Amino acid sequence: MGGAPILNLINLVNTSYAKDGFLVSFKDGSVGLYNYNKKSIEYATQPNHSETIFDMAFKPSNKNILATGSYDGSIKIWETNQMKYIANLQKSGPGVSTAESVKNLKHNIVYGIAWSPDNPNQLASVTSKGEVILWDTAKIRLLSEVKPGSESPIIRVDWSAANPGLLVVGHSDGFA
Repeated sequence: MGGAPILNLINLVNTSYAKDGFLVSFKDGSVGLYNYNKKSIEYATQPNHSETIFDMAFKPSNKNILATGSYDGSIKIWETNQMKYIANLQKSGPGVSTAESVKNLKHNIVYGIAWSPDNPNQLASVTSKGEVILWDTAKIRLLSEVKPGSESPIIRVDWSAANPGLLVVGHSDGFA
């Protein structure tokens, strides 16, 4: 990208609302906008995750809504026009996570997230405990949870292009 290095950068996502920039996530749990023409961070949020963000995904039906998944075991929903944090999804329950709930979720890292292509309020996530979790983002609640076969961490998730009702996952042991 040239210019000064971006310290602690974790993830890049091209964004339609900033024609000359990328959305970036950082180890401190914040999200920012990197302008590649100016070679600088134009805007960064306050950290809302307590740890590293591992995945980011824009909502297909509304490109101003972004989800981020983190080492802290939570998923944050952002409104990107104002880079404002609007919701928290966490297996311990809806709402704001507490220090105790984060402590209890140690090693339940959210590695991957994916919005449903045909249900605008459904988000899938995968964890270091080998779980696939479906969320209702409108009601801020867990819909279902499965642990498919392997005990290894699941690091990626996506919806099937052939059948949008099916999820495809990738395990850290190399199996899908």
